[in-house]
Amino acid sequence: MGGASDGLAGSSSLRRILMNINEQIQLWNQVIVRVLDIRIKRVGHGDEIRDYVAPTSMFMYLANGSAELWADGDVWLAERFHLQHIGKGKRVSVQSASSLDAYMILYKASLPASALWEFHMMMQTENPFMESWGLAPSEPLVLLEMLQAMVDDWKQADGGGRGQFDEEKSSGKDDGLRWLKAKGDFIRFTHAALRERAEHPCVPSLAEQVIRYMARNYRGVISVEQLAQQMNYTPQYVSRKFKEQMGCSPLEYAIRLRMDMARNLLRDTAATQQEIAAYVGYPDVIYFNRVFKKQTGVTPGQYRQKYRDAVSKDTRNRSNSSVVAPHPAMYHVDNNDIHYHLLVRWGK
Repeated sequence: MGGASDGLAGSSSLRRILMNINEQIQLWNQVIVRVLDIRIKRVGHGDEIRDYVAPTSMFMYLANGSAELWADGDVWLAERFHLQHIGKGKRVSVQSASSLDAYMILYKASLPASALWEFHMMMQTENPFMESWGLAPSEPLVLLEMLQAMVDDWKQADGGGRGQFDEEKSSGKDDGLRWLKAKGDFIRFTHAALRERAEHPCVPSLAEQVIRYMARNYRGVISVEQLAQQMNYTPQYVSRKFKEQMGCSPLEYAIRLRMDMARNLLRDTAATQQEIAAYVGYPDVIYFNRVFKKQTGVTPGQYRQKYRDAVSKDTRNRSNSSVVAPHPAMYHVDNNDIHYHLLVRWGK
């Protein structure tokens, strides 16, 4: 299994990717681009970015660490350096067992009314600015150097604050030149990113394919035999390659996916434990409780109560403070999944 047919399928997939990239490059040459924000977020050991909804199109570059990067139901396994494009509205999570730097560029691209009709049709059917894709760059240090300079320049243009440098509110020659430089630097970075994608198109690894399948089907019965059939490999090969990359078996990872969803539901809904257990694939609530406690160290009821206590405490602290977060906030639970934190967007 997984012989010549896999090679043909892979070649066909690669051809489709290359055709799609060439069309997207044509569209990039037509749009008007506005840079909205450039930030670096340092993610600590066992820390994560959880369920951040991208307010606009963005590039993310992960450096000096390994992580799982999720954009809705798709996952990319980042090692050392990883370049990611994320479409507007995608729900983004970065989970890392080590420390790493996450560089982020938020931008908006619009097509002028004078553009040819075919480009307007492309924006309607295959809008590249709404698409998510990722790859391991062949020249990671070149991209890293560009991003470090862009972050430094953006901080100077922003006066070292946490706000966004807005070209519409800028005044004077210096502000105009800084904005022009930011836009030029972004175009050069985008050129390097698209060149990487065109010259080194990335097909998802076997582990990434398995995780994406499980993320879409975790509520049902999952077996290694089923996964092997989907991937057109033997069960032994799937298990071995998955464990080499992820350090656990596919079924152990499926349990983790179910428990992650259960934690989300316990935090964000009023659903009963029975309803949550059934939703994530455990008809037996007693067995679900046992698995949940083994994974988290607490029962589902204890988890929900501790989370609510932490939220209540954080709300009281913020209501007694005169400091207001200048940007929309994103929340996450630390590696023990107990303490509740407020992270000002892109804050350090």
